[in-house]
Amino acid sequence: IDMDMDGTNGPGKQAKQATDCCDDCLADPGCNGVTFYNGYCYMKHHATKFVPNKGRSSAFVNQSHSV
Repeated sequence: IDMDMDGTNGPGKQAKQATDCCDDCLADPGCNGVTFYNGYCYMKHHATKFVPNKGRSSAFVNQSHSV
């Protein structure tokens, strides 16, 4: 909690909770992390670290899949 991520992001997508963001990130080939803030998910591209930012929840998302 209270963490954002570095990297770039596009426009936010409305979401009910932070866990909704992960599926959206997995559907975006360039996404490697997410930040949830004020009812919106922000897909992060080229994220490498967490950065303090009040009110945000963030996580790295692993795009690799086992077959």
